[in-house]
Amino acid sequence: MPFVEGVTTPSAEYGKRLESCAECPALTGRTTCLHSGSLVAYRAKIKNAVCPFPGKDRWHS
Repeated sequence: MPFVEGVTTPSAEYGKRLESCAECPALTGRTTCLHSGSLVAYRAKIKNAVCPFPGKDRWHS
């Protein structure tokens, strides 16, 4: 998905989000978040999305 101003996450932030997901105990099959059921590669790309980890947004900690 190409970068779209105001819609998608800039590349540097996207990479950080994916790193956080890779280290998360709720990541299953290296692709899916157990809390949202979403594919992390897509969820992390959406600018206004938040990490669904209960009680802690791992993307902004």
